[in-house]
Amino acid sequence: MWLWLDRGIIQPDSVQIDYLAARKDGVLGIAFMNESEEAITTTIVLGEKIPGGKSYSGKAVVYEADGTKSEILIENGKFTIDIPAKGLRSVVMNIPGIKTPAYASVKYNISGSDLGNTVAEHERGKAYVLQLSPDKYFAYVYVTDLAKDTKEMKVDYRIGSRSGSIVAQEYPFEVIVEVDDPAEDFSYDIEIIRVDGSKQKIAGNTLKPVR
Repeated sequence: MWLWLDRGIIQPDSVQIDYLAARKDGVLGIAFMNESEEAITTTIVLGEKIPGGKSYSGKAVVYEADGTKSEILIENGKFTIDIPAKGLRSVVMNIPGIKTPAYASVKYNISGSDLGNTVAEHERGKAYVLQLSPDKYFAYVYVTDLAKDTKEMKVDYRIGSRSGSIVAQEYPFEVIVEVDDPAEDFSYDIEIIRVDGSKQKIAGNTLKPVR
C-alpha cells in the first residue's frame, strides 16, 4: 500500500486522534493513534476524498497492536472505534473507488544519484519531499504540537527567488506546498502561536528533491 498524505480523507471527532492513511486499488488502510491518557471511543467520518464516502456502507477489519483482528460496520460513511490510551488501532476497508496513486507506477533511475535532503528535521517535527512525478514535487512540513498548547503554525518558505507563507490553524499542524520546478530547493522557517498568545520561532531547514 502507498502512503496517502492529504486532507479530506477522514474526519475524527476528537483532536486527540491522529492518523496515517495508505491505499491501493480498492483498499484503504488507516492507522489511528490516541494521544490521550484515556481510552477514547471515536466516530470517524469518511471525507470528500473517498469516492462515494458519504454513502458508503460495508464491513472493515480492525487490527490491534498485537495483530488481533475483528470486524466493524461502516454505515453511511461513518464508523465508531475504540482506541486505548496512548494506543494504536488500524482499520482496513475495501472501497472500489480507491485507486493506487499515479506516482506508484513512475519509474525512477536513482542508481548513483544524490538523494539530497528529501527529509529535513526541525524542533518538534520534520519536513518531507513528496515527489509524485518527475516534473514537480510537494513540500510537507509539520510539528507535533497538540491543540491544547498551540493555536497556529505559520511556515515562511522560499522557492528560488519566490517567497510565501502558509498557515495551519488546526490540529494536526501541517502544511503542503506545491513546487512546480524540481530544480528549485524549498527552504522554510516556522512560527508557532501558542494558546496563551505567545510566539515561538523555530529554525527551519532546506528540502531538495531527487534530481
